[in-house]
Amino acid sequence: MIQPTTQEVEFKKQIYEKYKSHFTHFLQLHQLAESALSNYNGFTKNHYDAALVLIFPRAYKSLDSIRRLCEVALCEDAGVVLRCLLNLLAVTRWITLKPNPRAEKYIRWYWVAMYREAKEFPGILPEAYLAEIELNITR
Repeated sequence: MIQPTTQEVEFKKQIYEKYKSHFTHFLQLHQLAESALSNYNGFTKNHYDAALVLIFPRAYKSLDSIRRLCEVALCEDAGVVLRCLLNLLAVTRWITLKPNPRAEKYIRWYWVAMYREAKEFPGILPEAYLAEIELNITR
């Protein structure tokens, strides 16, 4: 594993000091997200909860990527990831306005997307998974 140079470590410290309030706010959001993910028990009550379970980890990873990019002053690159996070926000808001029908629609689209990927890249999924995907796409 490549270790950061002393200059890189010092630069990161300077960035943290300069934007301490921003990173503190981010850390609080990150801790909230971590606790929510760790409390998830694998069960959902309805399509809305299931849709959020699919969206939330992607948002969590994007948020963490943004922090890591900003730590080393790659803010333009962080902006690209931020745009993806904004798209997730828009999808989540769209679902929230009519939770039951839209969440169900989102879940159904998820199965279609999985089916397309499985067909595009044959052999990456076990046959049992492919059968499960096909069962859900025909419902």
